[in-house]
Formats: sequence, C-alpha cells, structure tokens
Amino acid sequence: MISAIEQKKKLEKQIKALEKMSELENEMNEKEKEFEKSKEKYKKELDKFNDTFKEESNE
Repeated sequence: MISAIEQKKKLEKQIKALEKMSELENEMNEKEKEFEKSKEKYKKELDKFNDTFKEESNE
C-alpha cells in the first residue's frame, strides 16, 4: 500500500510534468502561428515573382 506522502509526491511530479507539457504545447502553437505567417509571406512573394515573370514573358 502506498503511503499518503508517496502519493502526494507522485501527484506533484505528475502535475509538474503536465505543466511542462502545457508550456510546450503553447510554445508549439505560437511557432505554428509564426510558421503560417511566414508561409503566407512566402506565397505572396512567390505570386509577385510569378506575376512579374509572366509580364516579362508576354513582352
């Protein structure tokens, strides 16, 4: 049988692990947002490049 003190220590470790996982999940979500913004910028620049290239090809 596990003593109350051992159970408390085990639960505290689990809580710390869950808090760390939550922090990492939040960090991951922020990085995903940054990635999506960068991806949009890239697409816009690529579209500009393609439009310029098409215009030059038509001349």
